[in-house]
Amino acid sequence: MNDHWDLDHPFERLLVETEVSPDPDEVPWINPNLKPGERRKVITGIPGKTGIVYTLILKPVNFSGQHQPSNRMWL
Repeated sequence: MNDHWDLDHPFERLLVETEVSPDPDEVPWINPNLKPGERRKVITGIPGKTGIVYTLILKPVNFSGQHQPSNRMWL
């Protein structure tokens, strides 16, 4: 895996708890479950050379028991 060496998206992301209030006139893809002004934990940043800001809402996930690793070898 050479993805980090060609510098597409190797840069840091920030974990932030912030008020989320996207402007409907600027962003057409707002989550319908989001209440304006609601505080959320998000991961954000400009992780790559494209200069695009990514912001994703963090959601707790429990991985225990949901997926058991196997000894299969994928070719």
